[in-house]
Amino acid sequence: MGRRLDADELPWQTTGLRLEIIALGNGAGDASGKVTGLVTTGEGVNVERIIEIDGVKHRLLPFAQLRKESVPAQFSEITVGKQVKIWFAGYDFGNEKFVTKVVLDS
Repeated sequence: MGRRLDADELPWQTTGLRLEIIALGNGAGDASGKVTGLVTTGEGVNVERIIEIDGVKHRLLPFAQLRKESVPAQFSEITVGKQVKIWFAGYDFGNEKFVTKVVLDS
């Protein structure tokens, strides 16, 4: 019979997993189209933003990522007529979908 080895005798075996991001890719998004409207109501922590893509309104969550290609963007950079891709949260409220990420095409 062979001899039993303990984990500390096999340093090449792992007890965990490491994830390393080597490149940023935006992906295809859940929807894309032209911005046909923007609405901002409230102020400060009570601000609410609605983005309309090809006539369909979606609410931006307060923590939504805004990007212009691979760099951060400001809400003011989103203008009517711009081509965007959007990502939705994993839940809806009635017919309303919530946006977690907007990427402006160049």
